Amino acid sequence: YVFVANPTRDTVAVIDSQTLAIEAVEVGRRPEAVLTVDGRDEAIVLNAGSNTASILRTSNGRTTVSTVPTFAGANAIALAPDG
Repeated sequence: YVFVANPTRDTVAVIDSQTLAIEAVEVGRRPEAVLTVDGRDEAIVLNAGSNTASILRTSNGRTTVSTVPTFAGANAIALAPDG
């Protein structure tokens, strides 16, 4: 899957790289930074306009979203090497 933030619509486009199907998933306000998780159909999106991060997990063509708070001014995402 390919994950693309759309900050003007507060969504992330989740694109199936095999079928090219696109799912628009609502996240927090003004999603900007996107980080994919190696070896998984998952991504973390930093929502700059709502001080949250959304965790997207895709399985069987459907994406679920979990949202967690961050701190004001967060502008980057990093994962530990072990995920």
